[in-house]
Amino acid sequence: MAIRPLVAVGGIGVVLALCLASAAAREPSRPPGEATASRARIVINIPSRTLTLFLDERVYKTYSVGVGRPQWPTPLGHWRILEKVINPVWGYPLDFDPDGRRGVIPPGPRNPLGTRWMGFTPEEHGIHGTNQPKSIGKVISHGCVRMHIPDSEELFDLVEVGTPVEVRHDTVLVKIDRARGYVLASSYPDVYRKGGSTRAMVEEALKQQRVQARLSDERLRKLRSRRDGVYRVVGWLIYP
Repeated sequence: MAIRPLVAVGGIGVVLALCLASAAAREPSRPPGEATASRARIVINIPSRTLTLFLDERVYKTYSVGVGRPQWPTPLGHWRILEKVINPVWGYPLDFDPDGRRGVIPPGPRNPLGTRWMGFTPEEHGIHGTNQPKSIGKVISHGCVRMHIPDSEELFDLVEVGTPVEVRHDTVLVKIDRARGYVLASSYPDVYRKGGSTRAMVEEALKQQRVQARLSDERLRKLRSRRDGVYRVVGWLIYP
């Protein structure tokens, strides 16, 4: 959801949106698309409500997050961290406060953005903390990505302006157990109603991993019907 500059209070720039932030301490922004020396990248998956941080192309940590509701979706695609803000200031959205009479919420326990803001789209969608920890793991926000405050602070220190951010909508995730010869998959609700065949998604994942396997139609049907995020065996590896 777009953020637009509104006013400056006490030398702190305040910006406005349904999920919004300002700079109490802001890192200089780089032009969109500029390469970063960071070894980190972020992958956010909407159906599983997870944010995975990769360092040197290895999974460093996966965090549970809150994501955008279908009517205010977190934008899918490839982005980059455009700005980082410590102790952001929150202002009421124009839709809720068109005359600007309700003021702003300064840093502190009442601030909906927690203690860290990492903006990643030109429309100012961001990854941030939240003072509503029960919202984590839910499809609940106005487009931003909510994290537990300690998680947002940890992530903030591990990424920099320019770090790649990919937002995906994978309703099926696949793991390979080479030791036992299993193909395992987990299924999640189709949050943004993208549709698609479970078998096709598993086959695409196998193709990307250059793996051949024999899949069970019955197990794939059961996987799709459950959509509970639990990994289950859906096939067996075929060795050359």
